[in-house]
Amino acid sequence: MPDANGKRPLSVTLIAWLFILTGIGALIAHRDALRASQPYGYDLLWPCGLAVAAILAGTFMLNRANWARWLCFIWMACHLVISALHSVQETVFHALIFAVLFYFLLRPNVTAYFRA
Repeated sequence: MPDANGKRPLSVTLIAWLFILTGIGALIAHRDALRASQPYGYDLLWPCGLAVAAILAGTFMLNRANWARWLCFIWMACHLVISALHSVQETVFHALIFAVLFYFLLRPNVTAYFRA
């Protein structure tokens, strides 16, 4: 359970920063492709939108927004579906990450933190 000060669980901090850094990394990785596809780049809306969603989810999880925790699950579910279109190895990898997210973000102390 969170302490009297409502201290953020370490798992929330680590996962939130992982999402922020992943989103920033994805935006940087797609930057050159976005420049090359000027003026429109509609094919990059989906990956850039997912990157922004990761940054928002991480940032707002650090600020105790419960909806951001669920956005993390949705973001990971999107990646699980996308990876299923690529290979079994990617699907298994993303499924494991999804399971880890569920374990750490649905623990009673984390739920109490987001409800406070």
